[in-house]
Amino acid sequence: MSRPIEEIKADIEEYKHRFVNSKLSDNGISPSSFCDAIQIFEKELKEALIESIPLDRLEEICNAERDGRCVVLPCKVGDKVQAAVNRPFNGHNLTIHGEVIEIQPVVRVRHSEIRYVDFIATDFEKTVFLTQELSEQTKEHENK
Repeated sequence: MSRPIEEIKADIEEYKHRFVNSKLSDNGISPSSFCDAIQIFEKELKEALIESIPLDRLEEICNAERDGRCVVLPCKVGDKVQAAVNRPFNGHNLTIHGEVIEIQPVVRVRHSEIRYVDFIATDFEKTVFLTQELSEQTKEHENK
């Protein structure tokens, strides 16, 4: 098992810092040694990144990032949160302390007759489709 990613990144930063300081004092790391070490750290970092994630999942994530569909959520289920709710509750603003129990990314779709409609991301390929053709194929399959 590889080292934690944060540890590898910290080692890279430390090595860069040592290289800069050694260049200033003229008694340290040669540029070629520095490049070799950074390449080793980068290889270790890449291996650590792909070790626990299947390649097909990494491909899916990379494609989503390129397409602008990748979102990093601000929390996970089980996180403790505090929120100030700006709606008056019994004449007072409300501060909520709680635990995240579910996360459902929402896709907001602009509509010509109403302002917008929100769909839960898991609705896609079930009741929400990216093309008319996919929608019709799903309806045909359900009717069989």
